[in-house]
Amino acid sequence: MKTMKDNKTRPVWLAAVFLAFFAAGLFAGRYLPPENAAGMPGREASQEEEEAAAPREQTAADALRQPGTPVLICFSGGAYKGKADQQRAMERVAREYEGKARVMFFDTDEDPEAAEGLLVPASPAFLFKGAGGAPYIASERLDIKYGFQMYYEPINQKPFYTYHLGCLNRWELREILEDMLKEERE
Repeated sequence: MKTMKDNKTRPVWLAAVFLAFFAAGLFAGRYLPPENAAGMPGREASQEEEEAAAPREQTAADALRQPGTPVLICFSGGAYKGKADQQRAMERVAREYEGKARVMFFDTDEDPEAAEGLLVPASPAFLFKGAGGAPYIASERLDIKYGFQMYYEPINQKPFYTYHLGCLNRWELREILEDMLKEERE
């Protein structure tokens, strides 16, 4: 049976335990070595842990959300045999349009999280966003030629980006980028 004395001392014991943990935390923060990339004091981080803790380059979702220059992103991976050719074409177009448009290539085999937060239904997939942050609206001729699709945000059903499924060579990429830049000027 509990007595009145037990009920009065319980808050004192709880406060004492709390103060002990608080003091231990202050001591640990002041006198223990700083945490490394692994998050553990005194232990060396492995190369994988250091890479995971390092700041990442801009992701595809980040590029699509930032207004500014037009964005062209290619996701390629899986059993697609022309992946190396597609990457070379994207790199070549990226050099040609540097400063005019952001051209990015992601190999989803090497970086499976590259398409995180985006609907990328097949490989290769090309995502397009206009300069003002609105989805790219292709000219009628290019829309018929390439069969662009619009992706809508799931929650508010606003258009988010335009996409194309299937391979595009560097001449087709240039044609689309010129149309995107023309749209920006108008």
